[in-house]
Amino acid sequence: MNHSGTQLAPQRRHTSARLMGMILLVGSFVVLAPAQAEAEGFVSIRCRFSHQVSDDPIVSPGAPGVTHLHQFFGSTRTDANSTHRSMAEAPSSCRLAKDTAGYWAPALVSPDGQAVRPISQIAYYRALGDDPVRAFPSDLRMIAGFPMIWTGTEGFLGWGCGNGQWYAQPQDCTGQGQLKANITFPSCWDGFRLDSADHRSHMAYRVGKRCPDSHPVNLPTLRTHITYDLVDGSGYGLSSDPMMGTENGRSLHADFWNTWHQETLEGLVRGCLLTGRNCASTTDANLSERLG
Repeated sequence: MNHSGTQLAPQRRHTSARLMGMILLVGSFVVLAPAQAEAEGFVSIRCRFSHQVSDDPIVSPGAPGVTHLHQFFGSTRTDANSTHRSMAEAPSSCRLAKDTAGYWAPALVSPDGQAVRPISQIAYYRALGDDPVRAFPSDLRMIAGFPMIWTGTEGFLGWGCGNGQWYAQPQDCTGQGQLKANITFPSCWDGFRLDSADHRSHMAYRVGKRCPDSHPVNLPTLRTHITYDLVDGSGYGLSSDPMMGTENGRSLHADFWNTWHQETLEGLVRGCLLTGRNCASTTDANLSERLG
């Protein structure tokens, strides 16, 4: 993605930065605050890898082939020319067909320059904070991750390999478990913009249990985990690293475009998030008993 005009954070060598807390994006700065216990209510949905292409319909709409390579999950028609309607009407790679949202991240690249096919992505939607959670508004778009957050910030952005730690680079995971890219999106919305010029400033992270006054609407906390069939990340990086001027894997980030079947998303918020229910592994088979 072309983050033109965004000042990159200086590079530091640190593994598994244990910054257990919530963060608020203010301009181009990240402010840390103490972590809060997570609520019980959540939904998780597993999605197969769909496709990869050098497109980004949020950052570069209508301009195919101009970005670094992205790997897509969810709606199977996500590309530079996507519209809300085309994505919502497409088949989904998720085990819940009504989740036609677009999820994507830069491609993982092997030491010999080949894109690594992901196994799957799991999207977790959680009800956190003191304020009641509202469903994502239809057509909301956002980007999370580097350069606004350090890759390796535990709980927010980093590489995992089965030991509960969040690392700065894939090479920090060696033989402990399958390599995963972990990204947590901001959950506080300004209440009126579905996107913004930098695709970030209409959203913010909670500080403690509350959303900031500038972004007062509490939406679900979305976290995505992308899993690869690797147990040793040595020499692996991201397709976005060269453009962003980072070491291997430090430019981790992801995009989300809410093109869900909106009634289903709102029903899951009512039936699972607002009632504190554990709705892990939501699929077509168990959807009806989870809708509120």
